[in-house]
Amino acid sequence: MLRDIGYVVVEVSSASQALSAIRSGVDADILVSDYLMPGMTGGQLITELWSSGNRIPALLVTGYAAAGEDVPEGVIRLSKPFRQTDLAARVDELLRQSPPGRPRLRAVE
Repeated sequence: MLRDIGYVVVEVSSASQALSAIRSGVDADILVSDYLMPGMTGGQLITELWSSGNRIPALLVTGYAAAGEDVPEGVIRLSKPFRQTDLAARVDELLRQSPPGRPRLRAVE
């Protein structure tokens, strides 16, 4: 969906791969993560990044009514199922939180 609306997307298959990619220099404007993933939750992924000093704006996609206690306060959530326009609105909201001068989006999912 993100590619369809014109964003550049870096896709990885797990939270550990996302951590590795970001720590090795993948330049991402925002993070888009599912809540339920192998190895760690999206909440744990965001917590790990934020606690290491990388305060990347994050969008948590979840099919659960309550997405666990491990989700840091202030994380924007998008409930499944959702429409492309809902995703676009949340991404726009996150990009407004990103530092100015970063015109492209690279999302890790």
